[in-house]
Amino acid sequence: MKIFKNIRGGSLVEFACVASVFLSLIFATFEIGFMLCITTGLEAGLYYGSRLGIIGSDTSKITSLIISEYSVYGLGTISSSNITMTAYPSITDLNNNSNGKSGTGASGQYVLYSATYPYTFMTSYLMPGGTKKSITVNTVVKNEYY
Repeated sequence: MKIFKNIRGGSLVEFACVASVFLSLIFATFEIGFMLCITTGLEAGLYYGSRLGIIGSDTSKITSLIISEYSVYGLGTISSSNITMTAYPSITDLNNNSNGKSGTGASGQYVLYSATYPYTFMTSYLMPGGTKKSITVNTVVKNEYY
């Protein structure tokens, strides 16, 4: 005994089920690719900026170098307000997050460079936690003795 006598349109229902999952995977791949590109750009900017900061350069030069290197490797733009530099006299102060002073510090100090990018998801239906995420990259270097 057949329960459903008319089976026309079954392929359309199967396509709708499979296509929604497949398109969601494609969009998620693009989202992850954009996030990785932004992270790579931030890392490249901090790498070159911290290399300039090690030798005691000015914070404005370091910030402009980080922004210009990010524009080469990353997507979008980053502002100077999203870049921070905090100097610590010793590595234990850095670990305890105490005694930090804004700037590139003095000779022999440890400097924490941080850059944040406010990322907005293109496909918000894939992200139940919200449509915005801050992508933050940090690097720590010890200044040369100058």
